[in-house]
Amino acid sequence: MSDLLIIGGGPAGMFAAFYGGMRQASVTLIESMPQLG
Repeated sequence: MSDLLIIGGGPAGMFAAFYGGMRQASVTLIESMPQLG
């Protein structure tokens, strides 16, 4: 199970995932498109 679930791989979602990883959280990022951004 993840500590942090992020829905959306836009700039804000990617930053949240990056910051969560830097804080040693287990991160799951969900994006509907094949590319992030």
